[in-house]
Amino acid sequence: MKTFFFGVVSILLLSACNPDNCPDELLYELPFTIINPSDTISVGDTIWYESRFDKVLYDKNGNIENEFEDFDFSFISCILTRIDSTEEQGGGFDVEVLPKVGAISLTSVSFGYDYHHLHYNYDPNDGYSIKFGLIIKENGLFLIRFGYFESIQKVQTNCTSHYVGWRFNLNVDNSNFEMLQLSPQTFWQELMISDWNRQGSYCLYVKP
Repeated sequence: MKTFFFGVVSILLLSACNPDNCPDELLYELPFTIINPSDTISVGDTIWYESRFDKVLYDKNGNIENEFEDFDFSFISCILTRIDSTEEQGGGFDVEVLPKVGAISLTSVSFGYDYHHLHYNYDPNDGYSIKFGLIIKENGLFLIRFGYFESIQKVQTNCTSHYVGWRFNLNVDNSNFEMLQLSPQTFWQELMISDWNRQGSYCLYVKP
């Protein structure tokens, strides 16, 4: 089952202003950085991710301001997928997650995927932060990306009854999009780069 998702459920936002000044969908973007990017690492190496942002976010569709005060962002997950065989593997392989700032919790679903939920640290002055390492302990071609599953949540914002989507901006010089051509699966070979970028995706090979 291919699970390159944008988020299966939108988040309902409640507020009070003229809806004509608001876009149909509020779209917020969260930043991520890989501290030590590489297209090839060895089994047992650690790849470090970091994300920091202010409690005030601006919607990308209409520049609508919203303040996320001590908000639970754990509906956002990091997903690791192995894509070098005809049947992709989204969980059950040997990977260790090292939270250094914030925390990580794991949900394993029935169709074989593991979702590492991100629990950000929150500070009223400094906003949100998380830092974690991934240690992949088997070799292969891997895809790391972000997405969200969650029931509807109510949030105060500046628009009436609008839905919100999330996208994830990975700040690296090269996310190794071209390495998808190494996968035997047509789905990954034909993936559009706009879909790739929306989930802050990154591809790398883990050598023995």
